[in-house]
Amino acid sequence: MKVEEYYKILMKRRPDLYNEESPVPEFNPKVFYSFISKCSSYLRNQELNVHEETLVAFTEEGNFPLANACAHSSVPWTSEDLMKSYIPLLEDIEQEEFLAQTELYEGTILPEHHHYFVWINTPVANIDFTWEEYLKSLKPKRRYKVNSAYNTSGFSLTSLGTADEDVDRFVIQSYKHKYPDREEYEYALDQYYWVLACQEIGRAYWFWIEGPDGSKSLFYFMKKNDTLYFQGIAKSQDIPNLGAIGLSHIIKHCCDNSVCKVLDPVCKFVQEEDPIDIYKRVIVNKNSIKPLIYIIKGYEGDFITEGERVPYLSDTSICSLPVLLYKGV
Repeated sequence: MKVEEYYKILMKRRPDLYNEESPVPEFNPKVFYSFISKCSSYLRNQELNVHEETLVAFTEEGNFPLANACAHSSVPWTSEDLMKSYIPLLEDIEQEEFLAQTELYEGTILPEHHHYFVWINTPVANIDFTWEEYLKSLKPKRRYKVNSAYNTSGFSLTSLGTADEDVDRFVIQSYKHKYPDREEYEYALDQYYWVLACQEIGRAYWFWIEGPDGSKSLFYFMKKNDTLYFQGIAKSQDIPNLGAIGLSHIIKHCCDNSVCKVLDPVCKFVQEEDPIDIYKRVIVNKNSIKPLIYIIKGYEGDFITEGERVPYLSDTSICSLPVLLYKGV
């Protein structure tokens, strides 16, 4: 089933969730149709495996619809829906062996199903404070790094209400330069186009960070409930420690203006020159555990992932074990 056809069915069957008043971007048709109009080269042709009763769906690669573009996507199905759907969906796959992994996602998981999912700790910044209180909430080493990044001489922040043609031109030029590989370039653009689509319902946030030499970097986010999700950066040139500098300024702005209660630094593509511990983890002060699913067909015995032994559950074809990828905050 094509993704556009699938979305029409969702709107018809679940108007309680899928409607133009929904504050959740994944469930709002304004966002969806804006996004596919920008990504029509591949998204309109995307095929989905769909369970007719529950409407659980995954792509040919085994991911949830829209998950490539949307950080920590929300799904409309409960864990009961997933458990009921995956075996029939796997039986429909022609390959004798099939192994895939979804992205981390947000949805309702009943307690009796917790052991069927892999749980990953993806820490966030709780910023429901003043700036001074937020700094106090950090461990000493992180507090020092955030303070140092914020006080780096010559950097300033400008918050944009909306992205205009100048922003569009800047992002496209930046990504064409940074990602000569076509697939990487399109993947980076997906993150930008998703936030641009979220602008349709006022859920997009754009921040220019200007350096002492006049260089500019664009940090962009989408908001869901009280959480701001970091989607990506476009920049005119490489700047040391840019991630930490930009995020510290943005958190200060959010604290001062009550923009959100939580900032999730998930950012689906990381700048190679910025180590992950500096770029994303330095700002966090709260653990956040989210699930993903391993989808397995035709494999026997144990499956190894992230250094842990994960049992293959032949009765469900879903493989899992609670796993903490990070040590936490």
